[in-house]
Order: sequence, then structure tokens, then C-alpha cells
Amino acid sequence: MNFYAYDVDSDTCVMADASPAKWTMEDVDFEGDSDMLLHFRTQDLNLSSDSTEATFTGYTEYGVGIEGTDSVKIVSTGKNN
Repeated sequence: MNFYAYDVDSDTCVMADASPAKWTMEDVDFEGDSDMLLHFRTQDLNLSSDSTEATFTGYTEYGVGIEGTDSVKIVSTGKNN
């Protein structure tokens, strides 16, 4: 089964309990196809200073579930944003 980013239903995407603030389709890896870029507000993410991983979930337009988990490193900026 092939995966195409343009088949992802952006309204179903969630990362660390947050929905994307905005999204766009671009060829960011220069492979000649569309890549979905999802932008999340850091303050909306359900992550703490002790978090070591975050999970992304969503569905395609055809109802196929997608999920991925990866490591995260929380870095303090010294600001209260």
C-alpha cells in the first residue's frame, strides 16, 4: 500500500493531544511529491519538561489510521511563552 501525504485528513491529526494550528503541502525533501507540514503551538502540546516522547495520530480521507511515536527533547528557552 502506498502512502500519499495529500490523502491525510488534516482535521483528524493530533500530536501530544494538540491539533495543528495550520498546515501546508510542500515538497520539503525535494523528492518531487507533496509533503504535509503540520504546525503546532508548543503551548498546546501536552508535554512537560520530563517528556521523552510524543505520539502523532490521524486518519486518511479513506479512514485508514496513521500513528507514529518519536523521542522529544524539551529545551527551555528561559521565556514564559
